[in-house]
Amino acid sequence: MVDPTKPHDVFARTGDSATIQTSSGRYIDLLAPSSGDIAIEDIAHALSHIARFNGHTSEFYSVAQHCVLCSKVNPGFQSAVEVKRADLIMLVSEKRLLFPKNEQDHREWSGVYQSLECLGVEIGEYQVEIEPWPPSKARQLFLETFYALDPR
Repeated sequence: MVDPTKPHDVFARTGDSATIQTSSGRYIDLLAPSSGDIAIEDIAHALSHIARFNGHTSEFYSVAQHCVLCSKVNPGFQSAVEVKRADLIMLVSEKRLLFPKNEQDHREWSGVYQSLECLGVEIGEYQVEIEPWPPSKARQLFLETFYALDPR
């Protein structure tokens, strides 16, 4: 793994190549990636450092944590509808817990609520508690969830 306390050239462009170095030390040419270049550990690291909602929440909340919580809401996703259902359920919980309230909430979120109702979900049916995790915990739990769902 690359030592985050030491500077390193994360991005280099030479000719027709645009290469990045991942957290594990691998190099990936973004213009010609190979599946062998990509490791789930690098994906977990990146997602644990990417803020959901572009960081516009009251506390840091990572994409990795969102993925883990979605998998708990609807384990063993069988279809795209179930994935969307879990994402919408999480969106309602995230909105309730991570954003300040305002008087336009109902109008702005009515489309999300209607989508949930179309999928047969009562608005109050799921109340997912969210306590934001530090990136290290989000990375670890993302990997544990990944390996539990895909035990290759």
